[in-house]
Amino acid sequence: EMDSVTFLLVYLATFLVLTVVLILGQLPGFEDSVFARVSDTVSRVPEQFFRFFARVFGGQRGEQGFNRLVRYCSEEANPILQIAYVLLIVGGCYAVYGGILPKSSR
Repeated sequence: EMDSVTFLLVYLATFLVLTVVLILGQLPGFEDSVFARVSDTVSRVPEQFFRFFARVFGGQRGEQGFNRLVRYCSEEANPILQIAYVLLIVGGCYAVYGGILPKSSR
């Protein structure tokens, strides 16, 4: 059975590896590398997946709405998204410090 500290360490290591791969995939020196392919897949495939469903279920209007959403989230200053990020960080810190760490010290 995996305890909570081991889970947290594995989670952080996975997060760091994925972050490094995504950053290296964007650098000019890694254009034809596995880092570039993974980075492209991780950033392109989910958007295409949701764009397909917006087109299937909403037609032209659904795809236009999805395009507005992508533009709003990635190109414009948006306090709603910033508030959501802060809530995710605060919730994550609460889960770790209030839920995982006290149980791991037993």
